[in-house]
Parts: sequence; C-alpha cells; structure tokens
Amino acid sequence: MDAAERLARIKKRAAGARRERDEARGALRECLRRLRREHGCRTIEEVEALAKKLGREAAEAERRFERAVERFERRWGKEMDKS
Repeated sequence: MDAAERLARIKKRAAGARRERDEARGALRECLRRLRREHGCRTIEEVEALAKKLGREAAEAERRFERAVERFERRWGKEMDKS
C-alpha cells in the first residue's frame, strides 16, 4: 500500500470518527434537554445527584415493600396454607 492509499484510509477513518463524535454530541444534547425538561437538571452533576437520590428512594421503597409482604405473610400465611 502506497502513501496515497494510506492517507486516503486515514482520511476516511478520521471522517468516520468525526461523524461518530457529532452523533454522540447530538445524543448527549438531546439527553440533557430531556433531563432538563423532565427533571430540571441542567448539568451532569445534577443528573448524578438525581440518580443517587432516585436510587436511595427505590431502595427505601423496596425495603417498605418487603416489610409489607412479611406483615401480610405473618397475618395471612396460615389462611393461605389452607387453600
């Protein structure tokens, strides 16, 4: 492969990389727009804080659900075993 062919390959790869970069930037902008619209987040840091908060809330909801199931089983477990 001569220098001209190598240069053409490099240019083609560079153009592909620029296209991917531009697509990624567009996707990021759209994600940030949606996060701003739906959750009021304006920065990645705010998104990270929201994600942590939602994770804590989900974990707490799961704990409450598990406790409710345990209470239900204690209360109704014998009745359910009869059927």
